[in-house]
Amino acid sequence: MVANVGRPLASTINEHIDDCIQHYAYEDALFLAEMNHDQENSEETLLLLADCYFRTNRLDELFHLLADNPLANPRVRYIFAACCFELKKHDECMRALAGTSPNTCNRLHPDLAQSYSAPFAYNLLSKLYCKESRTEEALEAAEKSARLNCLHWSAVQEYLYLGGKEPEEVFSPVLKQFSQHISDENEDAYEDVEDENNEEEDDPSSHSTPQIFGLPPIRHGAAPRKMTKKSSSDTSTLPIESRRYSSASLRSARSLRPDVENETLMTGKRPSIPRAAKSLKDSKSSSLSRGEIASKSPKRKAEPKPFPLSSRNSNLNPSSTSSTRTSVARKIRSTPSGGARTPSIVKRESTTTPIAGASTASSPHSTTSEKDVERMAHIVQRMYHLTLVHYHFSNFKLAEAENEIAAMNPQAQDTSQVTLARARIMVEKGAYKSARMLLESHHKRFPHKVDGMEMLSTALWQEQDTHSLSALATTLTTRAKDRAESWCAAANSFSLAKQHSQAVQCLERAIKLNPRFVYSYTLLGCELIEMEELEKAGKAFRAALCVRPRDYRAYYGLGMVNQKKEQLNLAQLDIGKAIEINGQNSVLYCAMSSVLHSRGDIQGALLVINKALAIDEHSVAAHYHKARYLYDVRDYSSCLQVLEKLKERASDEANVYFLLGKVHKRLGDTDKALLNFHWASNMDPRGESMLSDLGEHFEEEGSSHT
Repeated sequence: MVANVGRPLASTINEHIDDCIQHYAYEDALFLAEMNHDQENSEETLLLLADCYFRTNRLDELFHLLADNPLANPRVRYIFAACCFELKKHDECMRALAGTSPNTCNRLHPDLAQSYSAPFAYNLLSKLYCKESRTEEALEAAEKSARLNCLHWSAVQEYLYLGGKEPEEVFSPVLKQFSQHISDENEDAYEDVEDENNEEEDDPSSHSTPQIFGLPPIRHGAAPRKMTKKSSSDTSTLPIESRRYSSASLRSARSLRPDVENETLMTGKRPSIPRAAKSLKDSKSSSLSRGEIASKSPKRKAEPKPFPLSSRNSNLNPSSTSSTRTSVARKIRSTPSGGARTPSIVKRESTTTPIAGASTASSPHSTTSEKDVERMAHIVQRMYHLTLVHYHFSNFKLAEAENEIAAMNPQAQDTSQVTLARARIMVEKGAYKSARMLLESHHKRFPHKVDGMEMLSTALWQEQDTHSLSALATTLTTRAKDRAESWCAAANSFSLAKQHSQAVQCLERAIKLNPRFVYSYTLLGCELIEMEELEKAGKAFRAALCVRPRDYRAYYGLGMVNQKKEQLNLAQLDIGKAIEINGQNSVLYCAMSSVLHSRGDIQGALLVINKALAIDEHSVAAHYHKARYLYDVRDYSSCLQVLEKLKERASDEANVYFLLGKVHKRLGDTDKALLNFHWASNMDPRGESMLSDLGEHFEEEGSSHT
């Protein structure tokens, strides 16, 4: 007996195909789309068929299907361009995006430029320019994409990490459009917080800037390596061994500095977003007038109030603007796009003009409720704050990024995206223990998420926690084996066990899964350096720059590769580029001083190492480098003073005691020299960490006898 069907069949084939897509039956959708296209052969059926081919990952078939078509539909043209990009057919991709003028910078084909596909097409164009090392053009394309759709997060992130400088202007149209939906709800609570902040601003001690720590250098030719196990304490040790990268910073086998035990990102002054203007006159002078989109609501007769944005440069000197900043109390409400289900994925192409801010509030098909408006308002406001956090982070203004997080709604601060942003800041600062605690808590709250787990594996690698890192890698590769982050964690686990070839295999798999995951490339470069595969390491770092041209870690890695190859001019150039991108990192200056020292410019090396100490006066690496340079210029008394202080913070580092022994020998104190040499040999029985210094010692002895 045949059971009764609960619902009648849809009347159109498009609805059937859409049903299959919504239930992830992509093969069934493709089967119906092929039959539909064979019967009608129209632009609409071609779009539906192309969409199904892309969803089923049949890119070669899709390419040959669309290569012979005129690509009259804008979305069909975009799908073809995306297909070419995935197949690495970059010339065909450029022609699909730019039409007959592929050499015209940042100009889309007219059909694409006037469609809803424009922001996505500009984002794809930006990626193409990155692969060709055309950074300025990539930035321009990314900016156009972000301005057309500021809710397209990957485009906004690409714009920021390419060096974008105007995040407020990117969001100004959508904030202006939604400014009429401002609520006074929860204002009192925020005003109390603002009063506390004003009291903090009156306290001079609240103006301290969190310490920005440096990155550990990759081990190069003359650097000895410690063989002893890292102690469980947080005492800083010398970065004189193989070094690695994290998603936000280079990684080392041991921490460079004492961890920030009680670090929190919720301290310090909290700049707030200004309230909405009280009159229409303010909106005429507001910086948001550019690109304004009038979103009229039939329920409101009054003109919408603007949402003025103060200059974010004030974050550089919060005390100078504290009296003019007001509460972050108000909620922004907005009108989202229609909530009714669209029967077919093709229908939105009926509108040809894109709307800035990606809002379709003026669409006649939009049906919204007050709850929908409020939800959209929260998302817009949260994305704006998160954009400012990433803007400061991409410019390595870590204190200001922390302040932006502190200025957020407490509910927003507790979200996964903001938590991961806090973790990235901690890793960049070298606070690996705090980052580990935060990420482990995040993992417990969101066990289904894999995002950010590469940072947790970095923190575990730093702490030499083999058991926890192995457990994390096993868990991730078991339940999320299709994510690059999982295989990066596995690579870290193999690396900690000194199984570098297995780590390389894991990283190659990670790159295959996600070719745009920069961490995989930089980590691969470090592993290849460990294996003395310098040419392959250089290719890995250059591949990272093709994805993110302003990644200072990749330039730093190239500098270390060139230094090991004794190409000191190229090494100095690459590390100089890294410093130009991130001038607040002490270890970059340490690396530059090492290159200058290798070139024989010891005075220049001393000047640079003093800059490193000015940035981070607690850097053990910088103090050790300075001691070596003072020894080379025969300033033994100053060298001894530096080493005596350094010995208190790096009590388990063989290199410190070995250099102390050499200094005491030069000063004629043979007993202390022998004692320090004895301690050094006990810490490093194999003596590998002292081989290069011994070579220098014998050379000096030989030159003195002659």
